[in-house]
Amino acid sequence: SIIRFAPLIVVIYLIIEAFTAFQKEDKIAVSARNKDFIKDITIAMADKIDDILSNSLKSIETLAKLSSDDIENGQLNSVFLAELEKMVQFDHMRFTDTNGIAQMSSGEKIESANKPYFIEGMKGSSGISVVMPTNTSMSHIILYAPIFIHDKIVGVLSSSFDENTLKRLLDYKVYGAHASAGIVNTEGKSVITLESMKINQASVQSNR
Repeated sequence: SIIRFAPLIVVIYLIIEAFTAFQKEDKIAVSARNKDFIKDITIAMADKIDDILSNSLKSIETLAKLSSDDIENGQLNSVFLAELEKMVQFDHMRFTDTNGIAQMSSGEKIESANKPYFIEGMKGSSGISVVMPTNTSMSHIILYAPIFIHDKIVGVLSSSFDENTLKRLLDYKVYGAHASAGIVNTEGKSVITLESMKINQASVQSNR
């Protein structure tokens, strides 16, 4: 009869309720562990990129000091710049003279007087500038340092990591799958993402 099976039904019901509650608690616990795991990975990746960029900046500062003897008539030879690229494994090297004309390692010359790295470099500062992508150019990171001769700034030496290098820096996996990562500037506006390396044009202005 129904009365005879009632205890069994109650037991089964209680077991199902307990299992359902356990599943909910387990999902919450797994979600919390995943958040902690991703947080730890993000911090580790930030530290890794910080070390890479900090060491790269020190390299460009050292090269700027050593390059002063190789400047002739206010210019650095493109062949010399190309040799520097090979030595330090930057994607590009350039020397920008006091007029804002940048000599590339390829021999090309470009106008750079309005670029943030040149303006800051001519003030005597060294640093890192994140350049966002546009419709005609890829994103890249510029590291720069002024070159002094007899305590006078004669130009700015700069190097850069291009988009493909940035992708490699940002590439990591979570549980065997590629995860999306990005670089954000100090104002929280400029975002470089791993998958598309594109930005939200509505909130970011290119500083290249």
